[in-house]
Amino acid sequence: MPLSLAGLEAHPGRYLGPMLVSLSLEALQTGIIINQSLTFWERAERERNVVRMLVSLVTIVAL
Repeated sequence: MPLSLAGLEAHPGRYLGPMLVSLSLEALQTGIIINQSLTFWERAERERNVVRMLVSLVTIVAL
């Protein structure tokens, strides 16, 4: 069945799978980003200010 608005309206259950997989993968990736950011900030006292600002910027943009 091709992807169309009529097909989506007629059979919405068939299109839930990709949306749920996408949501799950997005949640996993967000968790990884948060974990990596927290790990960095636990050890950031020795890093230069430029590196700290760059990590802050990348984390904010990613979230």
